[in-house]
Amino acid sequence: MDPDTLFVGVHLRLLSTWDLGGVREVPRDEAARGGRLPPPPHTGNPREPCDRGFFRRGASVAGHHGCEDAVVSAAKATEPESARVVRRIRDEILDGVRTPGSKLVERDIADELGVSRVPVRDALKVLETEGLVTLRPRTWAVVREFTADDITDLIELRSAVEPLTFELVARRHTGDGLARLRATVDAELGAARAGDATVARRAAADFHEVATELSGNLLLVEWMQTMRSRMRWLMSQHDDVLGVALEHQELYGAVADRDIPRVSHLVARHLANNRLPGAADVEATSAERP
Repeated sequence: MDPDTLFVGVHLRLLSTWDLGGVREVPRDEAARGGRLPPPPHTGNPREPCDRGFFRRGASVAGHHGCEDAVVSAAKATEPESARVVRRIRDEILDGVRTPGSKLVERDIADELGVSRVPVRDALKVLETEGLVTLRPRTWAVVREFTADDITDLIELRSAVEPLTFELVARRHTGDGLARLRATVDAELGAARAGDATVARRAAADFHEVATELSGNLLLVEWMQTMRSRMRWLMSQHDDVLGVALEHQELYGAVADRDIPRVSHLVARHLANNRLPGAADVEATSAERP
């Protein structure tokens, strides 16, 4: 068999396992080298940085590169219907196309996507486990409405995890890992300056996700796998896309320099700059809780 044909076949099998609602276990030795998570929920956007896949944009399939080439297209074309429906609805929720509390009617979604109701029903169950959908017995599902308590829980968890994450990245990053992190910053800045808030928010979430991968801590990686959709939702709830991008750029510089005290300072400042709508209500709720 031609080597390139074999290469493409192997990677098609790997790519076809993504976005199935499950997670890939990252071997401990791989995590120690900054092992990679599967791609985040947002994939396929032409402006999204291609730093997590097997391929890189700009070269041929024969050269074993090209994130947007026929290999990725073929993988998506062969993915199960339920996986395609999960990815579509997830993206629309995270991008704000489907707003909190909006109905998710199986029949309507099936008609919209040209599928039967079965993969839609399965997709909604997956998205419920990810924390993005609320299923209501004997009626339609709805996009989850995060309460002030829900948001407080997410913020508290993020505030506990991120200082450790970025300290570990600063200590353990490799040249390749740093290049991956830089790619997310470049994509975020480019989108923010171009006024593309959706892509900027996606890249901002990628920045934190890649940092978790590069920490080399298997438990942090597993935590991100479990919380990914909810954390990406949380990180999309802001309008100051340029401000966030500039903070990420500064944090990246401190990580690259392995300047641990500065990393700690910048992470604390980043977390303190709460840009969530209704942030005052969230802070009040947090203060009132025992």
